Amino acid sequence: MELQIPPRGLWLFPFGYLVYISGFLPKLLGILLMAGCFGYLITFFGGFLYSDFNETMISDIVGYPAPLGEIGICLWLLVMGTN
Repeated sequence: MELQIPPRGLWLFPFGYLVYISGFLPKLLGILLMAGCFGYLITFFGGFLYSDFNETMISDIVGYPAPLGEIGICLWLLVMGTN
C-alpha cells in the first residue's frame, strides 16, 4: 500500500465562496473553485479506499474543475487587472 498525501485542495472552497460573493470576479470561477475542492476530496478518498481509483475515468473527470478555476483566476487577473 502506498503512502497517501492529505487532501490539498481544501482551501479552494472558502476561496471559491469569496470569489462567488465578491462580484469582482465572475461567479463561474467561484463555482469551479468550489467544485475543484470536492474533486480533490473525491480523488483523495477514492484513492484511499480503492487502490485502482487513479485508473478509473471518474478520477480524471473530477479533476477538471480545479485547474480550470485556478488558471481562470490567474488569467482574469492578468487580463482584467485590478482597479
